[in-house]
Amino acid sequence: SIPPLATISHRPNKAAFWSERRTAENHVRTIRTFDAHPYGDGESRPAWEKVPGRGLQMSRCLRIRSAPPFTPRVLKFDSTLEGTAGQIPVLSNPHPIPEPTMRKIIALLTLAAVVAGCDRPASEPEPAASEPDPAAAAVVEAEVSIYAAAVASETRPEADLARDAGRKPEAVLEFFGIQPGDIVLEMWAGAGYYTELLAHVVGESGKVVAHINTPMLGFSGEEHTNRHVDDRLPNTEVLLAENNELALEANSIDAATIILNYHDLYWSSEEYGWDQIDVPAFLAELYKGIKPGGTLGIVDHQAVSGSPAETGNTLHRIDSAIVIAELEGAGFILDGESNELANPEDDHTKGVFDPEIRGRTDRYVMRFRKPE
Repeated sequence: SIPPLATISHRPNKAAFWSERRTAENHVRTIRTFDAHPYGDGESRPAWEKVPGRGLQMSRCLRIRSAPPFTPRVLKFDSTLEGTAGQIPVLSNPHPIPEPTMRKIIALLTLAAVVAGCDRPASEPEPAASEPDPAAAAVVEAEVSIYAAAVASETRPEADLARDAGRKPEAVLEFFGIQPGDIVLEMWAGAGYYTELLAHVVGESGKVVAHINTPMLGFSGEEHTNRHVDDRLPNTEVLLAENNELALEANSIDAATIILNYHDLYWSSEEYGWDQIDVPAFLAELYKGIKPGGTLGIVDHQAVSGSPAETGNTLHRIDSAIVIAELEGAGFILDGESNELANPEDDHTKGVFDPEIRGRTDRYVMRFRKPE
């Protein structure tokens, strides 16, 4: 088959058209320029020809001649032309261009219109006009993810930006699947590094509940205060609840996070006022507060495989197997694991505050889900 009608218009008085000539000997489709403009030569160029024994063949890609300077217009196609949907922009040149150069420009534009015909064997049928063009559908405008936009926010403090390389927040939040409009509970939010990122991700229609207790307020100092001063994060609510005093409304949270603090379920310190936590009771309260289908995101420092939970009190690490067993025992389902923060060079026998490894520990990232 032969491509259907196409009209090229780049000047008010200049156009080109397909014509057909059928004879017993051959079948030729040509493109012809025509008008009263002195630059138009009206010549015809064969595009398709019937070759004896081979059928209809494309003899060459089509070319037309035109005036060197031209007004910015568009290359317009009839709606039946394969692979076209709309208009293809034509660049303008305000300065005179030699005619041979213009021939090359027009040839390239025409080539774009008929490239499918040039490449397709004559015996292969063309797809229906209504069939979508996969190549055209693949050309889409790249969009910045909500997670990348949160990390790139100009309102983030310099101290937070310095931590990004080691924490990879864009990958972590995308893995957790936090969405705009979500209500997110951040347990032990501390200075608020993730609080601010979560606030950007959930947006005006969502809310971040940043939990903190008295000991952690002491650890974070002015950084926590400055994070929330003058209503910087209007979609954020600070929840002050001491250990073993957390009380959540049932099925009120879309997602919760415990980032680098799950091991603290097994920490206790009279010096810092950190009371021993009733782990089963805490996990039951967390499970109650998360909506069916909601998620729980966990990040923590990996411990030696098979080590007891008490490493949370000594090295501030905890074996991921313990976390999985406890959360599944509380009713959650393990929904995914990520190695974004893994570091095989980490010595799991060292405490996380050891200068040799601090900030570069081997960390696991896991996503759990409350059943529907």
